[in-house]
Amino acid sequence: IREIHKYYFDRTTAADYEKLRIRRNLAIDKWILEELQVALNAATNEWLLPAWSLDGIEKGISNLYAYKQSYNDKMEPFYQILSGPTLKQVPYGIHRLRAGTNRPLIVAEGHFDYLALGSLLRRLGEDSRYDYIASPGASTFPKQYLSVFNGREVILLFDNDDAGRLGTDSLLRNMSHHSIMPQSVSVIEWPTTLPQRFDVSDAIVKLPKDLWKGSK
Repeated sequence: IREIHKYYFDRTTAADYEKLRIRRNLAIDKWILEELQVALNAATNEWLLPAWSLDGIEKGISNLYAYKQSYNDKMEPFYQILSGPTLKQVPYGIHRLRAGTNRPLIVAEGHFDYLALGSLLRRLGEDSRYDYIASPGASTFPKQYLSVFNGREVILLFDNDDAGRLGTDSLLRNMSHHSIMPQSVSVIEWPTTLPQRFDVSDAIVKLPKDLWKGSK
């Protein structure tokens, strides 16, 4: 898996990243795509998103997610992120979690919300104040990583849809069931006027551009 990822990562260009940024409405900056080693498989037009555990990059890839176009039963195209077969789910970005519990920990839903959130925090010069990770799916936060919430101020930013609400409830229940003791927990309450599936990336795209500080 490491060799597959390295092969495509070495061949991913700045122009490839720019195309992905445009597809994601410029909510994501190039630096975080490079730092997370997002790679393009040009043969299949799939983006590969490696994930590492708390042990860090030096311990090797724990999962290799694929962002690809699929089709529903009406043959309408849509994009989805799939986990590598037989590989365990890993909270995205958890290898970048810093030691200590003094910073609020933001939990987003999904890989691209993580990338967008990191981009925004860097633009605003606030990345040193927060830690952030992402559940790989609305209801798929791995239980073996729940301990990272102990003693922390936790902020849950899941999507504005039924899956996001169910995922939030599921994560809170699991924290309680496993006796996790965060300092506090806050849950985003999206305005009722927003459309279904509105998420962190959408909010970033709609921010006034004068708040988009920093470089690409």
